[in-house]
Amino acid sequence: MLPNLAAEVAFWQKAFGLDDWTIDARHVEDLRYPCNDAGAGYPAKGTRMAGLCDADRVARTARIRICTPRTFRQLRQWPEAVCHEVMHVLGAAYRTPGWTIQKEHQTINVVAPMLVKARRKDPALAARAAGVFAEACRRCAAALSPPTKSPIIAEAERAAAMSVSPPACGAR
Repeated sequence: MLPNLAAEVAFWQKAFGLDDWTIDARHVEDLRYPCNDAGAGYPAKGTRMAGLCDADRVARTARIRICTPRTFRQLRQWPEAVCHEVMHVLGAAYRTPGWTIQKEHQTINVVAPMLVKARRKDPALAARAAGVFAEACRRCAAALSPPTKSPIIAEAERAAAMSVSPPACGAR
């Protein structure tokens, strides 16, 4: 039996505050990257993928395709693929000049596994964490003037800059 894709997408869509987006999500048997001219950071045409998201920022619609899990390993990784693709919708909602798919993936590849792990232990905590992350993305997008980078990337950089190292022994 397949996992409930509609329920998983709905959970993350609500958690990220993407209620004004229409997301069509479907399982597909064999998912391969369809383009060969997408540019740097995108896979080569025909590359097998766990998930794929096409988002239209103006229409606020997205189409997510998730490869049907066939092995236990794929089944275990399935929730992360779904969260990953919904995070691309969040990125599309607040994409700004200077955005690159490489930088978006750097952030998503760190945040999505943490959110999925949190959801396995406490779904309410995962939803709150996703909401806080999405709100930070919204605020970064609003604060960027002129916009120079994706808010997902800006928030990750801001959080890294705020991290505090403990003082050295004897420091006052």
